[in-house]
Amino acid sequence: MNNTKNEIKAQIIRAGFTMQEVCDRLHDDYGWSDSVSNLSNKLQRDSIRFREVVELADVLGYDIKWVPKETIRFLGRGGAAERTRVRVYADASDTELATTRQKRRDR
Repeated sequence: MNNTKNEIKAQIIRAGFTMQEVCDRLHDDYGWSDSVSNLSNKLQRDSIRFREVVELADVLGYDIKWVPKETIRFLGRGGAAERTRVRVYADASDTELATTRQKRRDR
């Protein structure tokens, strides 16, 4: 099954657009063909380029963001560092991280 096609079509539906509306916007904003079949063929063949995905996301009102995967970090105080897996989020507070560590210790 074509995951790229399914994911992009799902995002189009979530954004409340039809394929024709997306093609019209891509044509107006980026000079793409206004043919639905051209976009459908790119998705079916999985031949859409990253630049095109970024443009498609833009007309849908989305940004593509690179989010770090789960990483291994050393946490702790003083000389007693603890090797712990944490998810890295830009907006995670120290309280959230401490809570995560406490839950893992309680297991």
